[in-house]
Amino acid sequence: MDAYTGGGTVQEVCTIQTPYGENELALLKFSQNASVMNITHPNHPPYKLTLISATNWALNLSGVWSYCWGLKVLLWARHRRLMV
Repeated sequence: MDAYTGGGTVQEVCTIQTPYGENELALLKFSQNASVMNITHPNHPPYKLTLISATNWALNLSGVWSYCWGLKVLLWARHRRLMV
């Protein structure tokens, strides 16, 4: 993901690695509150993109959802093991 400055000029300020492939971009959903953008996709856990400064951004798993997603993966793995 690339972030750009505005004001009539284009200048790349940072690049952030994301878990999304190019073919998944159409299914991304966004919501924003102040300097935090929530990003969701049906095949990935929710993430928060946080603006720390004009050149400093952070992409992290979204709080409680990171726990819930981990539990979902754990339960899926346990289910698969029982079926084998």
